Amino acid sequence: MSEFAKSNPNLDHLVSSATNFEAIREACKSDLARQGIITRPEPGAYGAELAPGAQPVEVSVPANSRLGTGPAMRVFYPAGNMRFEIYGEDEEQLDAIEGRIRASLLGTR
Repeated sequence: MSEFAKSNPNLDHLVSSATNFEAIREACKSDLARQGIITRPEPGAYGAELAPGAQPVEVSVPANSRLGTGPAMRVFYPAGNMRFEIYGEDEEQLDAIEGRIRASLLGTR
């Protein structure tokens, strides 16, 4: 499972030519801003937000009486600080739930 956005030749070049972690961070954020995926308060600013048109799809969870209960529980972060707590009957069910959430948000499994 991949938690990262897919690379492209331009981004690969920017990262490979960077000389330190700060340069990698800036190269990635600049490229994502250029593509319209994120917005930044000002060039070189540390923070960033998803661009309004780049919001991930909403994840819908079917309502049932067992939601939020069960002997198995997992916390995972599919992207950045996005946090999910999921509950299920066993690890296999948690794997399935996590896979559906990641696929909806990131387009990956």
